[in-house]
Amino acid sequence: KARTVARYQFAEHVVGRLRVSVRCREVDAIIVRYFADTQGAAATTDLFTTSGTGEEERLEGQFALHGYRYVEVEYSSAVSVVEEVFALRIGQSGLRGVDLRSDHATLNELVDVINSSLRGASLSAPMHSAEDIHAPDWGYAATWVPYLALDVAAHPAIRKWLMDLKESLLLADCTSAYGIPRVPLLHDVDEGARVDAFVSVLWAVYETQNDHDLLHSCYPLIRALALAYRHRDGSLLRHEARPDLYGSGVLGTLTATASVHTTLALVVRIARLLGEPGDADRIESIQAGVRDAFRSRFLTADGHLVDSSMSAAVSALGNGGGLLNAAERELAAEQLVNALVEHRYQIDLVPVAVAEVLPVLTDLGRLDMAYMVLLQTTERSWFGQVRQGRRLISRGGPADMAEVGIMRWILASMLGVTCLQAGYRRLQIRPRPPIGAGFQAGSPVQVLSARLPGVFGEWRISWEIKPGCFELQVLVPPGCVAEAILPDGLGHQINSGAHVLTMAFDQGGDGVPTLVDLARDG
Repeated sequence: KARTVARYQFAEHVVGRLRVSVRCREVDAIIVRYFADTQGAAATTDLFTTSGTGEEERLEGQFALHGYRYVEVEYSSAVSVVEEVFALRIGQSGLRGVDLRSDHATLNELVDVINSSLRGASLSAPMHSAEDIHAPDWGYAATWVPYLALDVAAHPAIRKWLMDLKESLLLADCTSAYGIPRVPLLHDVDEGARVDAFVSVLWAVYETQNDHDLLHSCYPLIRALALAYRHRDGSLLRHEARPDLYGSGVLGTLTATASVHTTLALVVRIARLLGEPGDADRIESIQAGVRDAFRSRFLTADGHLVDSSMSAAVSALGNGGGLLNAAERELAAEQLVNALVEHRYQIDLVPVAVAEVLPVLTDLGRLDMAYMVLLQTTERSWFGQVRQGRRLISRGGPADMAEVGIMRWILASMLGVTCLQAGYRRLQIRPRPPIGAGFQAGSPVQVLSARLPGVFGEWRISWEIKPGCFELQVLVPPGCVAEAILPDGLGHQINSGAHVLTMAFDQGGDGVPTLVDLARDG
């Protein structure tokens, strides 16, 4: 019988399933294909067999979730009629995400999109697709799972995800040619990307949920992975790279090697935390070797990066710029700034670098450019995608997943939260509001507030740019402490309870131009 393919598009990205209502005079095979975008990325499939009674049948898959915005329904038009297709969004209702609000309407909408997407994506943490249900969806999770880990309700799903990933790492390539057990190597790009995700998510769970047991149980594996890296070959470069994650050619090797350097730095930190100074020293020496190999391969004699792209500059400057010395850092910063200006503040980055561009700009002292990149409204920007009804999280959209790194920047820079003791027992709160010489046109965001869940209770942090002062309000949970640093650099130690801290704009000498100064200079 002739087969018909009906195509449907939904207003936004959905994580869940599809319900199809059909009437079939005979037994028919109904095939539903799910697509993340019009290029057919990461298509997954449900197959149904109808009863053929002529009565209405509602077909809905029960064994897998899908990330999709487009679907195809294939059926035999001679015997079947499709009466309705209905998208079923499925998420964990108990997950709240971070309750963050500002006086910028589109920024609020962007935050809502991210939280909504994460509630759905959290269910996909233990699996990759309908075809490979037991494989962790690890490719881009290093970006969005750490943010999800802030919510206590997400902890069981993330722990399950980590345990599945741990097993897959132990099983992959587990015997040598001589039958001797071995672990996968951090060098291999496919395994290496999994290791990057595993280490960063493991640390995020420890930092937010104070899970010492999980850190201890996983440490032998990450220790072995890190120590094995030096034995892959003499170059200490991650030679091959997944183009969909790192880029291709020289850029792919550059960004992938920078990722190795970041992962090793985190393993060193974990080793010292667990009281393993010997391991930390050995892994630190490997990290130093990776740094030397990176500099030898990707820096010219005069200190420029061999790749002139925006992605190369962000990757080299990331993680505190530890791959570069001061002079080289200035050259890479100039390369990044010039590229952003040339692209009118539109980012052109490989997925692995997208999450780092805002932190890098902030570290460079270009907070004004970070806000410019964040608040762009053109079609290719984050805001532009929100206005088109697009959802950021999809297992078929690597760049979409990477973009959730903007929420990490909002928390770490706009709100200014840095965890100083696991479980959010002790925080540094150093907000970076849009004030100063870079914002002579005015502050695009003047009010920001957030509620952060923690093991010991909920933190409430808010700031406001008032006509005469900057005001920071903090509610510290019982048994917790914070170090609050205002934009003028003055620090305040605060304990449990409610606190209001102000910084007047009419007091000179604090390094922050006052509103009066800006009006006069303008």
